[in-house]
Amino acid sequence: MKPLVELEDVWFRYRGGRWVLKGVSLRLFPGDEVALIGANGSGKTTLARLLAGLYLPERGTVRLLGQPLADLKEGERARLRRRVAYVFPNPELQIVGPTVEEDVAYSLTRRGFSPAEMRARTEAVLSRFRLSSLRKTPPARLSGGERMRLVLAAAAVGAPVLYILDEATSFLDPPSRKELVEFVRREVASGAAAVWVTHDADLARSVRQVLVLREGQVAPASRKALEERGLPHGRASLPRIARSEADFSRVPTRPRIEFRDVEFAFAAGTPFVRRVFSRLSLRLWPGEVVAVLGPSGAGKSTFARLAAGLLKPSGGELLWDGVSHPRGFPEELRRKIAYVPQFPEDLFLTSAVLDEVAIGLRERGVPPDEAERRAKEHLLAWGIGEELWDRSPRHLSTGERRRTVLAAIFAGEPEVVFLDEPTIGLDASGRALLLDLLSAYALPASSRLLVFVTHDREVAFRLATRVLFLGRKGDEGTEILFDGPPDALRLFLQGQPGWCGGGTGDLVRNLAPVRRGER
Repeated sequence: MKPLVELEDVWFRYRGGRWVLKGVSLRLFPGDEVALIGANGSGKTTLARLLAGLYLPERGTVRLLGQPLADLKEGERARLRRRVAYVFPNPELQIVGPTVEEDVAYSLTRRGFSPAEMRARTEAVLSRFRLSSLRKTPPARLSGGERMRLVLAAAAVGAPVLYILDEATSFLDPPSRKELVEFVRREVASGAAAVWVTHDADLARSVRQVLVLREGQVAPASRKALEERGLPHGRASLPRIARSEADFSRVPTRPRIEFRDVEFAFAAGTPFVRRVFSRLSLRLWPGEVVAVLGPSGAGKSTFARLAAGLLKPSGGELLWDGVSHPRGFPEELRRKIAYVPQFPEDLFLTSAVLDEVAIGLRERGVPPDEAERRAKEHLLAWGIGEELWDRSPRHLSTGERRRTVLAAIFAGEPEVVFLDEPTIGLDASGRALLLDLLSAYALPASSRLLVFVTHDREVAFRLATRVLFLGRKGDEGTEILFDGPPDALRLFLQGQPGWCGGGTGDLVRNLAPVRRGER
């Protein structure tokens, strides 16, 4: 049996920098399923892109379907790459169509299919990935999880022989994650091969072959270590957050943020209207750490963007400190708010990591020398070492980019912070560091408010003082199905299909929440 893809003594580095890969050799055959694990910055995405034919090595050979890629013209390499379904960590980079349906169909162009066959294949894939009802929806109006399903649908419609999934489960709720894994394994059973680039210990444990990338070398991971300790880098289990020493006996008399019968819809007034919220009423109080959970497409990111003033309600009122701002937030209020989207690279302004953190401080009037000193302090606190400070933030790993953005955000000492999927791309030690630093920000100060959107229930249980669980109610939009403390969420989740059934769902029953005093 011939390998689908083969790496032979591959060496790779970026623009004359350090070697990321050192003599890596690897073969993948039909029916292989591999989990590729390693710490942030170890080179997992680089290796994945070499396997997909997106990069060529400086030394060594990459063969895709038996063809040495370095010997081929770009057009021939592009033809071979069509047999590979590569899913990037950021699904927005792969979406090209103006609607969901057209994006899926685009993958079939220039492949010789008749119009009838293209329609049939597109319809089948839309149905398989539960996108039929969204076929006319512009991708920009999809949730992160829905966009990831769209990317997977567009990749699958061309019947690839090799799936490379780079943190593909990160944006998916537990039921959707299970569906994806089952789909990929059906493809593998039919003769394809699959590579999961992942920080998900449960996913890695479920894969027969696990490879760990460390110091430029690939080696089989210890199955015993995986079962006993999780991923073999960093801290696999998150630390318990210490209770705050702050005085929470003073009850706040006014909410920081209040939704009063708020309504919001995308494409309102058009045939493609998608209602998200109808008469949403809710209060968020100073001193809270609020986790927002729910299935993909439930409106979690929309809720955070509305609260942060990035979207305007189409009805009702949004109040900050008891004041409505129908014409937009004043500059004084905006300086108190920080919002980190799902894709932090969208926020980068400079060509050097150190400048990325210092620029925000300088804009706030901090003297240049003091801004640089504080920037270095925050970068070190977020695990970004001095060797990365002169590098472009866009050339960092997914986890390093996210930690750089968080360093820049928290250096400005905002009063209210919104984080959308903050744990995506972070290895075990990065997630533990995130908890440490978020708790250091939120727990000692009764005036601050931290709101984070997540599918990571472990982080929600460890950090949140209050949990909101959102769910869609058909065409009527989203409603809050649960609003309460983390310990009460356990019982609620047991009634939500797919949210407690094995894997990471076991965390719901085993984790003890971190709580502060009741208001």
